[in-house]
Amino acid sequence: MRCAIVVLAVAAACGGGDDGGGVVLVDAPPSPVTWDFGPGAAIVNAADFALTTGTGLVLRGQGTPTITGSGFTTGTNEGTLEVEWTENANTMRLYFYFARAGGRWNVSQLQHWDGSPTPAWVFYTGPLFDTPDGQPFTGDVDLMPDAGNNSLHFRGLTLTAFGRELPPP
Repeated sequence: MRCAIVVLAVAAACGGGDDGGGVVLVDAPPSPVTWDFGPGAAIVNAADFALTTGTGLVLRGQGTPTITGSGFTTGTNEGTLEVEWTENANTMRLYFYFARAGGRWNVSQLQHWDGSPTPAWVFYTGPLFDTPDGQPFTGDVDLMPDAGNNSLHFRGLTLTAFGRELPPP
């Protein structure tokens, strides 16, 4: 049985449905995050963030992040936003892969470490957050990976990409 984490309620329950999924409800205060690569090249801003590992560990993006990336140079249609942080002795990495074509942009893939002592990557295949060029994606998002019991949750998400192309090095 697969369980997803929805951070908003007080009770806890886990049940299966026809899709093999369930919901675990957890009470937690909001955990806002802002991750900005470049000024304006790619920005993640959320009123609440939670990353749940396959072992049930819930990470909230707390700690001082290291934010790096690549691409977003003038004339390119791809870029990455790479976030690394340590929370409760767990070093985590979360990577956003951006692409654009035909007047639109999206996240072609998200990936993060699984929270285990010997980290493995967890993948979320896109396109995700499909949005017209020049506009941010906004909304609440709950993502399940291609495989495994991990999940990502954003409340009040504003995601901007290609907002300002960086000049070539």
